[in-house]
Amino acid sequence: MRKILYFLIVLCLSQTKVVAQNINLNQGGANKSGYLIKLPYEIIKNKIIVTAEVGGKKRRFILDTGAPVAIFRHLFNEINPSVYDTKILTDANGRKDSAQTVIIGDISLGDVSFKNIPALVVQEDLFTDCFHVDGILGSNLFRKSIVRISALDKTVTITDDRNKLPLRNVPSSPLTLDQQSNPYIWVTFRNNLNEMVLFDSGADEYYTISRDHFAKMKKFKAFQTIAEGYGSNSISIAGLAENEMLSKLFIPILSINGTEIDNIIAETTSSPVSRVGAKILRFGVITLDFRNGRFYYQPYLPINDAREKRWNMSMVVKDGLLWVSAIWGKTDGRVQIGDQILMIDGVDCKNLTLCDILDNPFLKDKNEAFLIIKKDNGETTDWEIKKE
Repeated sequence: MRKILYFLIVLCLSQTKVVAQNINLNQGGANKSGYLIKLPYEIIKNKIIVTAEVGGKKRRFILDTGAPVAIFRHLFNEINPSVYDTKILTDANGRKDSAQTVIIGDISLGDVSFKNIPALVVQEDLFTDCFHVDGILGSNLFRKSIVRISALDKTVTITDDRNKLPLRNVPSSPLTLDQQSNPYIWVTFRNNLNEMVLFDSGADEYYTISRDHFAKMKKFKAFQTIAEGYGSNSISIAGLAENEMLSKLFIPILSINGTEIDNIIAETTSSPVSRVGAKILRFGVITLDFRNGRFYYQPYLPINDAREKRWNMSMVVKDGLLWVSAIWGKTDGRVQIGDQILMIDGVDCKNLTLCDILDNPFLKDKNEAFLIIKKDNGETTDWEIKKE
């Protein structure tokens, strides 16, 4: 196993998953049957953004099949929905926070109204600041629908009748819903190793493996560990994940319904479940049949290569400053978790927001960069990072 001496810079905002304890989110539904809705979507900082009408106005939402419906506090204050309950929530990183659950009387998509839909209320944060959205359209909204996502024409099609979609001869496999209607599918690795994973349209990745699953699966030699590190490489609704041991993997083959995606670089996560994310839309059209329990994947090409280079450090913005949040491999003590990044290629890293990291102006179109880092004792050191 290789110990890599560079750094990975990844701010993973895809883990906006929440599990509401003892709350029935599977309520409400469409006001009619036989519907067929086709919505355009746009990509903002790698998130799928759609428009829905709530409270008599057009609103912007992240389409996230790994989360329930949620609205942000500003929209809650405006529409004043009925409060259903207040519960402790657990996010994708195992961190806990509290949130109200409300009933939204009407969420209109096209000419269809979805009535009395439970939703979480969460505080304003980077989602409103960076994506300029009002909430999340999650899986409990679609539990009686079939949802087709196509990157070719950037559309989301929603229906309750699969015969209205071009699914004839499209490979499919079982789809299972959890207690809040999040969809789980099967993927296959080398040596015929199978795993049930969350399909998460809010995650900008091909595949991320649960640390627990990683420990159980590595003996089957379906992937190769290419680097190890320590720190936190993700952020969720309840905040930055706790520091932990991290592993970076090379996965030669990941098969979905018989379609192979080759040469994936993946990381471990503290989440109890592994997930496949929206990056697979680059290679095919996805259809989630929540209603009948099937997952369809229609590839554009027979061969799909996901090979990509990555930085080997993670960083996070806190109090307007940039900090090292995770490190891969050995650094001989020169750089540690919690060190401040003062400059990147001569650019001052102060007065920043999380949006600045999402836009990533420091490292855009680069394969290497020169950092000035401030240690806890006030001393500074320089460090050259590379993408591999």
